[in-house]
Amino acid sequence: MEDIQLVLDSLKQWNQEEFFNGIFNTNKIGVIGHSLGGATVFHLAATDKRVNCAILLDASLHVVDNKMPQVPTLNIRQEASSYIEYLNAIKDEEDNGTSEDVAKGYIEKQTEMYERLPAGSSFIKVKGAKHLSFSTIGRLISDIPSDVTATIEELIIVFLEEVLKEKQGFYSSIMNGKNRPIHAVDIDGAGLPITNP
Repeated sequence: MEDIQLVLDSLKQWNQEEFFNGIFNTNKIGVIGHSLGGATVFHLAATDKRVNCAILLDASLHVVDNKMPQVPTLNIRQEASSYIEYLNAIKDEEDNGTSEDVAKGYIEKQTEMYERLPAGSSFIKVKGAKHLSFSTIGRLISDIPSDVTATIEELIIVFLEEVLKEKQGFYSSIMNGKNRPIHAVDIDGAGLPITNP
């Protein structure tokens, strides 16, 4: 978290340098993190007033504390987003109960987020995505379908367009319209699909 805060601290100074020449809008800051980086972003969004929105890419929610972000947050999950699905995805042959603890902690925090995050927050699972689907390294070492990657990228872009560029209703119009990212599924705090009306 201190690394991200160092960057945020430096933005005003960098804005004054000729190379950047004022390109950073320090009043509209979004942070994105994957896995443990997602847990870091969660904590940063909950504690640093400079952050205007957060995007959690299959974040390690089981390690975050109880302080809740008060900014719009996009929680994007792998396809295994419910307790049973997630437990089956992370459990290995020599598991000694750790996976159950992790899955339980994950779902408990996601449920709390679902109940307490502010308006403008969204919970999505991406069909066909696994944990490494959100990582550049994952894309290099495994075959991740391009439409899964495209869905993740589209979700990020439309969320940032609405929250940081203040395009009121842009995210919901995309998510409720014919241009909805193909593999995006709305989920509740338990990670279960929500049927759109």
